[in-house]
Amino acid sequence: MVQPEFPQPSRYAIANMEPLYRTEGRALAGIFDGATLEVAVSTLLKDPEWKPFGLGILMLESYRSALTSCGRKTAEKQIAQITETLQQQVEATWPFFRIADDIFVFLVQGPDRTAFQGACECLREQIAGLRYALNGEEFPIPTRMGLLSVDEREACADRLIDQALAYGLLARPTDGIHFARAVSAHEHDQRISPHHWIARIHQSVADDRFVLFSQRILPLHPRRQDEYRHEILLRMMDAQGQIWSPGYFLPTAERLSLTPDIDRWVIRSTYEWLSRHRQHLGVSRLSTSINLSGHILSRPALADYVLEQQRLYGIDSREIFFEITETSAITDLPQAIETILALRQHGYRFALDDYGSGMATLSRMRDLPVDLIKVDGSFIKNIANDPVSRYLVQHICEISRALGREVLAEFVENEAILDCITELGFDYAQGYCIGRPIPLPQLQNGLGLA
Repeated sequence: MVQPEFPQPSRYAIANMEPLYRTEGRALAGIFDGATLEVAVSTLLKDPEWKPFGLGILMLESYRSALTSCGRKTAEKQIAQITETLQQQVEATWPFFRIADDIFVFLVQGPDRTAFQGACECLREQIAGLRYALNGEEFPIPTRMGLLSVDEREACADRLIDQALAYGLLARPTDGIHFARAVSAHEHDQRISPHHWIARIHQSVADDRFVLFSQRILPLHPRRQDEYRHEILLRMMDAQGQIWSPGYFLPTAERLSLTPDIDRWVIRSTYEWLSRHRQHLGVSRLSTSINLSGHILSRPALADYVLEQQRLYGIDSREIFFEITETSAITDLPQAIETILALRQHGYRFALDDYGSGMATLSRMRDLPVDLIKVDGSFIKNIANDPVSRYLVQHICEISRALGREVLAEFVENEAILDCITELGFDYAQGYCIGRPIPLPQLQNGLGLA
């Protein structure tokens, strides 16, 4: 059997892009980034001998599960193994580009879709033979592939890359094969435009189209009954005024490392709201929880940004709780700890969110200097009728107490759950039984503590 060959770019494109890869390309282990891909696509679109071409898309299906279960270091081992295989298949003059943690793109001239699919199947089979180690066991690295065809010379490079990214996120193999059929850029937009969040996220940050909601947190000890505690929740408003919950856009933002931009927007907007309305809320003790992703905690500039916003808006840091979400994205644990400690010195407090899910495990509770543990709702929702859930939650409480942390229960949906967590000694409760999320402006006319 003759091994299929990858379609190669035109000679003109190779001649003009070789200097680009040497001088402007920011490569990691031979894989270039999305910015370099944008220049490469622009070069193809300007080629005087222009012909239709395609963006080949390679999606690693197991990357996210490895990232959630074992952290970024383990997940990146898959990338290291695949990189060598990719470089063996494609000449150095036509490299792969990494446009998200688990999505790669390469360009093909033409493309001859039949030949392309044959080459992709060959490559997929080689990757399928690779294994990565996890807890003493070996696992395959499943992939899926697709082709986005570019048939119009007037196409925009950054738009095409967004389309390729969304295609990689949403396309699914059909008929039991791991190759999604080729689509044109126009057809792609018709199919997935409702889910095309990449441009929406950027635009929402630029145009202040995010919306803040508030959900009440109930203190369960009598000594805290005069405290009003709430969590700031994020929603997105699109150009038509429709409100979207985080489940629609945050996974894409996390995958693209856009959460730091969103986190900074939430901090700034929350501080601005508090500076205008804190004195009118009618409570002596207020605690506002703001979510921070693991991505931004790994960046040394976070503490300076928070303190700058605090000075700008005159915020009392003792009234702010930062909840650490998506702990698997903490790529620099010492830096994250340094940031937390620096802000705690200024009066800020921290919570570990969704304890028990993904990487929010005992090691994170031990390593991160937090004040409160939020027990994941998957443990809480069955606590009233499942002895195993109750047993696990009881031990989480005991461990938290031993480490000097307070505990909060999420997903408190009914009185039976509330009675259980109160009996177990939880400090706080949050869920629909306590209060549903409401737009933050609804708090402006004072708070009731009934």
